[in-house]
Amino acid sequence: VTLSVPQRQSKAQLLEMIERNAQYELERLQKQAQRNLESLEDLSELLGLDEIPKRIEGYDISHIQGANAVASQVVFIDGVAAKQHYRHYKIKNSKVRPGHSDDYASLAEVITRRFRNSGQDNDFPDLVMIDGGKGQLSAVVKILEELALLGKFTIVSLAKQREEIFLPGESEPIPSEPEQPGVQLLRRVRDEAHRFAITGMRAKRAKARTV
Repeated sequence: VTLSVPQRQSKAQLLEMIERNAQYELERLQKQAQRNLESLEDLSELLGLDEIPKRIEGYDISHIQGANAVASQVVFIDGVAAKQHYRHYKIKNSKVRPGHSDDYASLAEVITRRFRNSGQDNDFPDLVMIDGGKGQLSAVVKILEELALLGKFTIVSLAKQREEIFLPGESEPIPSEPEQPGVQLLRRVRDEAHRFAITGMRAKRAKARTV
């Protein structure tokens, strides 16, 4: 009977493996950065921006027939999710209650709370994406007009059904293809805002059950 004893890797082999893995990771990060840049450039061209949007904020509302309504704010910087800047907002509007939802009023509240004092320190994103269609966008535009902030940054809405992108004052969506890089980036922001809103709503519902 012959026993085979595994041989320990030499220091040189270990160093070679570490170097090879580091090179793979570097190449992966470089490819990801290039894809993000291409998405940002495509989005900039799609929306007619002078520069690529460095900071993108996405907003969504989650509730169950008006109960436990929560809004989400997610942030992407250079096309990458920056989770340290994420935030939940508990909807305080008395019109939003079990059995009665009002996404327009909820979005108006959230945008007011987010940007009410932003003019003092120029804490503005480059682009704001609202999950929804023309109605949701109009509700947010109205609030920004009241705050004298309309035009300080670009704002769009992304409708789920056909992945249509709407700009303020436009009755029709802008021409785009669902699979083009800029639209895919907006979809990632939208999907992340939706996921984070659901997380907040579920946490609020679980807390209410234990009280």
